[in-house]
Amino acid sequence: MDKQKSAAYKKLVQDMLKRYPKYNFTNPKENKENLYAPYVDEDAYCKEINFYTYWQGFGYAEKTPKIKYLFVAQDYGGGRLFDNSEGTKDFIERLRKMNAGDTNVKYINDNFNESETDKNLVKLFDEKIGYDLRTRHDDLFFTNFCLGCRRESSVGMHRSWMWEDHDLFKRLYDILEPENIITMGMRTFECVYKSLTGKEYPGLNSFNDFKELLISHKQIFIKRGKNDLVPIYPIHHCGKNGLENLIADPLFVLLKGMPDIKGTSSLIEYILKLMEDRGIENPSDVFKYSNIKLSRKLFSDLRLRKINNVRKKTAIIIIF
Repeated sequence: MDKQKSAAYKKLVQDMLKRYPKYNFTNPKENKENLYAPYVDEDAYCKEINFYTYWQGFGYAEKTPKIKYLFVAQDYGGGRLFDNSEGTKDFIERLRKMNAGDTNVKYINDNFNESETDKNLVKLFDEKIGYDLRTRHDDLFFTNFCLGCRRESSVGMHRSWMWEDHDLFKRLYDILEPENIITMGMRTFECVYKSLTGKEYPGLNSFNDFKELLISHKQIFIKRGKNDLVPIYPIHHCGKNGLENLIADPLFVLLKGMPDIKGTSSLIEYILKLMEDRGIENPSDVFKYSNIKLSRKLFSDLRLRKINNVRKKTAIIIIF
């Protein structure tokens, strides 16, 4: 366990809880704010940065594992916490057990908590990344960008509300130091990109622009430190409302559009994957086509992990 990361993460969770008001379960009609701290009842509060983290990332402070994929969604709808349906009651009971330290309790049940989004995420991660989300993985971490919970599902989410948590998300990113980021939905991608770069993503002014971005398959990187490049993979929202914006057989379209990153864990592995997809067999051709005067030996050294990084400019030229 990294004690520094553990302490920083615990402080982040406490700061998140202080930012939002506590939901009044005794008199629900008195709840007039749009967003509330993630409490499940008067006493049980979220012990992670987000209830989504109970799915993947649960117990991070105790282990501080290396995170390969950080998955970021938009927000936590109030229907998952504040209604009286049987599905919600079952979900809250599992949250209580997890809060009490029961590591055998799963975030999702066989019915995916009655969530179409959860069901489709399981399919996406299995087919595109190679993870079975029905079990926990130490190198996965799930969160929403907006850390507050809407008081009810009918309250729509606004980008300005999401952006209020950009400082907390940046702190989370700095603690986790993920190797890859997957963002679900246009607003989430916009907020994640801006929080980590300090600027808006260029040319993204409408939903149609976002669909074009997904279709184009142009890789997006965030620079971290002097040498590290962290890839961001934006995907369409895979809930019912999001999929209705796609053409017939929308989940197939989503699967087709999502970058196939199964088995790739580094920049060089991603480049090798691109070579395979594009039918390039000779490594030296990568540099010839990219107009880069680099030797076959350098590529071999990268492949054998004798060199772990290349300059940002070189990496971008190779990929494109």
